[in-house]
Amino acid sequence: MTRTPRRSAIAEPLTKTLNWDVEMKPVSVEGNELRNYQSIVRNDNRNVLAITKKSYHPATNQRFVEVVSRIHEFTGFEVEGYSVFQQGRKVLAFLKNTEKMKIGDFDSHNYMVIGNSFDCSTGFFTGISNVVLRCTNQFSRMTVNRSIRHNKQIDVKLDGLVRFYKEYMQNRDRLKNTFETWSEILISPGIVETFVDHVLDVPKEKVSAIKLNNKKSLLHSINTEISAMGSTAYGLFNGLTHYTTHTLKSSNKLFGNACGNAYRLNEKGFKYLEQLSA
Repeated sequence: MTRTPRRSAIAEPLTKTLNWDVEMKPVSVEGNELRNYQSIVRNDNRNVLAITKKSYHPATNQRFVEVVSRIHEFTGFEVEGYSVFQQGRKVLAFLKNTEKMKIGDFDSHNYMVIGNSFDCSTGFFTGISNVVLRCTNQFSRMTVNRSIRHNKQIDVKLDGLVRFYKEYMQNRDRLKNTFETWSEILISPGIVETFVDHVLDVPKEKVSAIKLNNKKSLLHSINTEISAMGSTAYGLFNGLTHYTTHTLKSSNKLFGNACGNAYRLNEKGFKYLEQLSA
């Protein structure tokens, strides 16, 4: 008898506030201070988030929350909450769009995502997060290549807020069109098999027991969603997001699967189906 994979917790719950911030501290090696470097430290647990040059000026959580509040006022989207990744190296805010997205018979909620980092990887960046209401499958896409960089006088003016909003709306419309296209594309068992092997990097020979178990779990999720949503590319993709949301184990699972391994797997599957439907 085949055992049904146990569901893992969807994600750490969002927090309504960010009750910590960062401080800049000197860096010393064997008692000698490195004059051109600083450490970025959480002021609650003293964890070091990054070592950077002193010319780097991260936007604090206080500044980040101010920007999120301004976006809430500008868009009318409710601030659903905040989430942190890698002990705080990245901070994400989720603003809920009350207008549901409907694909076929299935409704979903969309969230505008605003992100910030303390590890020099990005400035403020935006994204979209989609949660299917029937099964709470979660999926996010981030836009970090056009982020607002950190600098000493960082100030997100009205044109920056407008750009964030326009990017979100463009991403929402693009995602809806993509999902609607996928809902019309029928898929075969052969495509399912190829899709799973691609997403999980399953080799053609000498497959490990761990890979086999992961493949079985993903196939189980796909079969579950296809039986409910139809044998379409959209059903197949929801099988993947079901797996990354409910089955995949992670030490730091975020709301919306907005970072980490779940995000990476969802992106691989999304790009594969984009090519399939092109």
